[in-house]
Amino acid sequence: AQPALFALQAGLVALWKSWGVVPDIVLGHSAGEIAAAAAAGLIGLEDGVRFAARRGAAMADMAPGAMAMVFAPAPEVAALIAARQLPLSIAASNCPNETVVSGEAKAIVALANGSLKTKALAVAYAFHSSHVDPVLERIAGAAGFLAQHPAERTLLCNLDGLALTPGQRLPRNYWSRQAREPVAFDRALMALAAAAPTACIEIGPRPALLPLVRRSGEKLADIPCLPSLRADDTGLDTLHQSVAALYRIGVPIDWAGLHHGRGRRRIAVPTTPFESRRHWIEATPKPTAV
Repeated sequence: AQPALFALQAGLVALWKSWGVVPDIVLGHSAGEIAAAAAAGLIGLEDGVRFAARRGAAMADMAPGAMAMVFAPAPEVAALIAARQLPLSIAASNCPNETVVSGEAKAIVALANGSLKTKALAVAYAFHSSHVDPVLERIAGAAGFLAQHPAERTLLCNLDGLALTPGQRLPRNYWSRQAREPVAFDRALMALAAAAPTACIEIGPRPALLPLVRRSGEKLADIPCLPSLRADDTGLDTLHQSVAALYRIGVPIDWAGLHHGRGRRRIAVPTTPFESRRHWIEATPKPTAV
């Protein structure tokens, strides 16, 4: 799944670029951050897909586990886990009142029986938890072969939400920490809000992160959040609707790139034949004072 996801995301980045749409800021969530790093210029395309494949293969050897969304702030969830001594980890802080926990399936059930509202996630493994520890060395080894390049555009990092700006590089141990530690997506969204983006475009198979952007706070609630694909759309309708939305807010589109290979040509729109009739209201002469 991980190399397939990377290939899809990298392909969408290239497609948007061919249409003249290149991001100033990129961010990803968990495995999606590999494609975000590639879009930022930090890793190459071949390195990215190779690392995604090796990372996925390592994680496929993890013990079975479970994950769940808890509709409460991360500190409150962490305190409840500690109080009940449950074998769970905070896997992600998605937005102010949405926290993902990860670990033993029985512990997930025990947490769900408490006072907090939860929703089980459809996964077979407990990512970003102690279940990752046995394969961390393999993930670090796979990351060791990555050629690290300086960033070409800003990446908002999973680990702390801080911005890695053009010219900077990721630390050598970043990818092993990124696989084990919680995803600080809420902090990344705070940094995104501070940058006041024109629009957000998701490059996944469906709009999974855009709802988090809208729920993250007032500063991002009203900006256009545009998907590239939807699960129920097998054509280009979603992409074309998002292109139209970008054009309406003033984002320049490369129309030649958009229609490349379709045998279309630009034509001049006929001018409108205006009738040469005057509609000016003549001023009435003022009477001469006597």
